[in-house]
Amino acid sequence: MSDKNLVTVLTPTFNRAYKLPDLLNSLLSQTNFNFDWLIVDDGSTDDTKEIVKKFKNDNFKITYIQKENGGKHTAHNEGIKQIDTELTMIVDSDDILKSDAIQSIYNEWIPVRNKGLCGVSFLKGDKVGGISGLKFPEDKFIGNFIDVRINRNDISEKAEVWVTDVLKKYPFPVYKGENYVGEGSIWCMIAKEKDMLFVNKVIYIYEYEEGGLTRAGKSLRVKNPLGGMFGAKVTLSKEFNWRMKTKKMWLFICYGFFAKMRIKDMFKECPMKVYFIINIPFGFFLYLYWKSKYLNK
Repeated sequence: MSDKNLVTVLTPTFNRAYKLPDLLNSLLSQTNFNFDWLIVDDGSTDDTKEIVKKFKNDNFKITYIQKENGGKHTAHNEGIKQIDTELTMIVDSDDILKSDAIQSIYNEWIPVRNKGLCGVSFLKGDKVGGISGLKFPEDKFIGNFIDVRINRNDISEKAEVWVTDVLKKYPFPVYKGENYVGEGSIWCMIAKEKDMLFVNKVIYIYEYEEGGLTRAGKSLRVKNPLGGMFGAKVTLSKEFNWRMKTKKMWLFICYGFFAKMRIKDMFKECPMKVYFIINIPFGFFLYLYWKSKYLNK
């Protein structure tokens, strides 16, 4: 990656060759070209490689990496190993950036770069002017991801830009036979140590594709229960309010049953022992419901 640039746009992709030109065009429309683009191909079986070979331009550097299919989180891990710019922004292959996205990152980050923050969060919007989830409670402020997002129950996606060295400290766990770990679990781990800047500005336009991770929803999660347990366990700590801890305890137990774990083994893994015992029936009923509704989809 180039030393002169502040940010790398990281795009994990799988069989989205037909969408990547749209993202390229949005990057070519940027008002600030001081960024790199790293594409990590997670074992695509379409013509992604051939399409990317045609992506030549004089405005910014494009790097393409291929790996065996392992899920978006493994592509993220591989990409972060390669990045040496100060900041990293994950932009999915289905989505695009607004033309002032990179300039907005520069404008907001430079004044706070020495405050020990983990990054800056902007908003995601759709093509008709809506936004993903809630707006932040103030237009610009330094706060904590857990308080601003999780405890407010605003779990919709935002446009986060992370300090690369922080991401290097928190790789996603990889579980044999599974291909999904939710991003929020890592963001919450980071938030237990560092705050971030929040800015009420849309710089990212999202599109939910058929077959994408967001649309796959719970049917994907129940097939990756160890990743689900990891994500739930992260939230069973003092930083989270009781409503969220209760929800995540049910999920921890539910995913444990999907993983075919014995109750005593779940008990050993759980950081809140008494609360775990109290909530076993609720987690079990959730497991039965999800098993009938989602497992075979």
